[in-house]
Amino acid sequence: MQTHGEPDYPEPGGSSRATINALDKLDPNSPKFEDAARDCRRYLPTGGSSTPAERSKVLAEALQFAHCMQTHGLTTWPDPSSQFGYMVAPVGAAAKSPIYLKAAKICRPLLPRG
Repeated sequence: MQTHGEPDYPEPGGSSRATINALDKLDPNSPKFEDAARDCRRYLPTGGSSTPAERSKVLAEALQFAHCMQTHGLTTWPDPSSQFGYMVAPVGAAAKSPIYLKAAKICRPLLPRG
């Protein structure tokens, strides 16, 4: 992605907060991003494709995670979207709040794998 027009695309293995911050700065609807994603799709573990059943399973797991976060004090935690994915960690001061830390510890086992 970095060599195909998105030099600010985050490196794998970084902190989730840094990755989220970097991804927030990108425009996935821009022609530059779409071209880079198309050119680089083959490097994804699944070749950039998954079956409808696999996508449904991940979305269902992400929904369980979101509902867990909501029931453990984070009532505004967003539900997942098939278009935009799902949130795993807040950004900034919210990531250090006692409510988030407690909910994340409880709900982490529900996060979709991969």
